[in-house]
Amino acid sequence: QLRLVESSYHQDLIALAADHLTRYREMVDFPSDRYWQYKGLVAARQNLPEEAMDALLHYAEMRPRDPEAWKNLGMVRFENGRYDEAMSAFNKAGVLNPEDGEIYLYRARYFKVFNKNTIAWEQLHHAMNLDSSNVEVLFTAGKWYYEAGDLEKSREKMDLISAISPQYWPAYKYLGFLSEESGNPAEALMFYQRYLQNTFSRDEEVLKRSRALGDVEQ
Repeated sequence: QLRLVESSYHQDLIALAADHLTRYREMVDFPSDRYWQYKGLVAARQNLPEEAMDALLHYAEMRPRDPEAWKNLGMVRFENGRYDEAMSAFNKAGVLNPEDGEIYLYRARYFKVFNKNTIAWEQLHHAMNLDSSNVEVLFTAGKWYYEAGDLEKSREKMDLISAISPQYWPAYKYLGFLSEESGNPAEALMFYQRYLQNTFSRDEEVLKRSRALGDVEQ
């Protein structure tokens, strides 16, 4: 039954994975660690943060030497504003697997939340050194470079994302911004359209910029 949960989850069939989890729980009195792992991951995808955090904590306590367990718990805590609790989980994950760049990405985001920008950049550079092709790491770097006014480095990161993962749509939003900044409105509009069409986004800033560049489609 848990194999069906895992298969459904990795095929992005989240409701089906949840059904399989329910059936499995009805069959057993003492669920395995993998049950708690997928219960947490599925609940996170269903936007049930408290249930997700409870299950992932249960899993991490059952598998205290598993860095992925602590990292996944930290990610859900972070995305739900539990920043200090998230950092505690990331610190445990980092001790167990200091070569995981994604851990340092979230540590960087933690320090950024609290305006500790020097430490945030140090953590982000470490993440890039460990995992130079991780699009989440590259996107965060590109976004932060853009916000800091370093358009050349921002463009470098966003171009690299589009080469590594052409369907990482958030990058096209910033490629549009950067094209506008460099005086290329036609290219900017192309990037905005690609972003909007593939994310079904109602991003007001991008819509406003698109219309100003002559995009009359709603």
